[in-house]
Amino acid sequence: MSKALILAAGLGSRLKYITADRPKALTPVGGKPILDYQIRSVIANDIKDIAIVLGYHGELIQHFMQEEFPQIHIHYIWNREFATSNSSFSVWLARDWIQGESYIHLNCDIVFAPDLLQELIVSSHENIIAIKKDFTPNGKMEYVTLSKDRITKMAHIYSSECVAKAFGFAKFSKNSTQFLLNKIKQCIKYGDKNQHYFGIIHEAIKEIDYYSLDATNKPLFEINTLEDLTFTERNVHYLNL
Repeated sequence: MSKALILAAGLGSRLKYITADRPKALTPVGGKPILDYQIRSVIANDIKDIAIVLGYHGELIQHFMQEEFPQIHIHYIWNREFATSNSSFSVWLARDWIQGESYIHLNCDIVFAPDLLQELIVSSHENIIAIKKDFTPNGKMEYVTLSKDRITKMAHIYSSECVAKAFGFAKFSKNSTQFLLNKIKQCIKYGDKNQHYFGIIHEAIKEIDYYSLDATNKPLFEINTLEDLTFTERNVHYLNL
């Protein structure tokens, strides 16, 4: 596994004042930005080919990387329509970079331990998404239905069959990527740049096998809200970074 794509174009509006003057990826957690944890975990797993999709205050991410990780070459992709588009359009802009091989997919609001990324990489499954079963349904999430470890359904609306929450922390094969890009292309053809990437995966699950990496009780955190940030601050020491 040689590639990692980080989606960092969005506004991060649910973090309110925290992202008023900075991108979500630079939200401080335990004294370090989310992106710092991500890059250190990626490096620890010997992934050297890294791309970041930039948008809102993207120049601050470039400056951070130059200051903190000058030895790493980063491929930057700009989503200039970040205010009116969503993650599927960011992936579309990165299509030339991700086509033709598998890659690690990271949303910029995910904090994780290097060991957990290693589990994702060495899994025998070509398409695998991290999940947690110790979740509380709370509005729009990526709710998951499972058959053993295979994901049989993902939805934004909770139902009794949902047993886990999916995270933007995944490994995707070239076949999955091509399928998803074809779907995104159709959306864009009709002027729709506002689809969530994992929303497109809802459809792909009907055609392609996706499996789960159970990260329940493991150091994996998603920071969407101020409450998420507070929780992660209390537990970030488990990352050992």
